[in-house]
Amino acid sequence: VIPAFLSHTPPARPDGLSASVGVVGNRIAAAGALIGLVALLWLGVGAAIIAALLIAGLAVTLRVLVVRQIGGQTGDTLGALQQGAEIGVLIVASAAFSA
Repeated sequence: VIPAFLSHTPPARPDGLSASVGVVGNRIAAAGALIGLVALLWLGVGAAIIAALLIAGLAVTLRVLVVRQIGGQTGDTLGALQQGAEIGVLIVASAAFSA
């Protein structure tokens, strides 16, 4: 989800570390998303869909928030996205495997 977030969210500061990463193209972002979706299939198809929707919702919500509040993404916002996505997947996994 991070490459997709980077490709659709401008950096908050032009001189920040996140801006120095460069621009992630749509093909790279799509490839990263596909790899992530394939990895989620380990949870089972239903749980993978739920986890993917949860991650997408988190990314869209975080994008709106960071653009509105600080003007774009930073390294810290990317870290928050990663942590939130991981927590979401772990919650879905624990629910899927506890049944």
